[in-house]
Amino acid sequence: MLGMTPAPLSFVIEEDNRRKQASARLRGNRAIISLPKKWPLKLKDEAAAELKSRMAQLYDRQCKQLAKFEAQNALQDPEGNPKTLTIQTLDELQRYVHQLNAQSYQVPLKGVRMGWAKYSRLAQANMRTGVITISKYCLGNDIPEEAFRYLVLHELAHFIEANHSPRFWNLVARFCPDYKVQQRIMRLYFQRQQINTDL
Repeated sequence: MLGMTPAPLSFVIEEDNRRKQASARLRGNRAIISLPKKWPLKLKDEAAAELKSRMAQLYDRQCKQLAKFEAQNALQDPEGNPKTLTIQTLDELQRYVHQLNAQSYQVPLKGVRMGWAKYSRLAQANMRTGVITISKYCLGNDIPEEAFRYLVLHELAHFIEANHSPRFWNLVARFCPDYKVQQRIMRLYFQRQQINTDL
């Protein structure tokens, strides 16, 4: 969760007979460590300790980045409350995107999809089909409101300018003047939702 005070990091250890290597993933403030069940206890303990250390360092870096944004009031309203929204279903996502399109570029949008990209694109616009796809890993509870708004505006602007030319960024800046900050915040949120580290 993005907010004023980060929750302490907790660890969950999972063991699996099919697993051949140890790995860890960060989900908000939970580090999930997966270990091969067949490994000797000493090897499992060593791998878990190494991955706990890596996840703690990663979580600490993310918390510091969030604190920097919060210090700049990028994640708060004038009263100091976190500016977040919750989008969990496709219907909620479609309503949000169509409403923002009506308030901004008014492009001929034919559809909105929820995608499954974990490590690549947060979202993409398909000019041929007129469909915007947003990764489910950008959604959930407490999405940074302005950052998510930037993400959608970015994709809508692609229906007018397909590449990332100066003209494209001018289009984005028309409705999101601080798009560079919001881009960094959205990427950080996306990473917090889905980060994997293998050992």
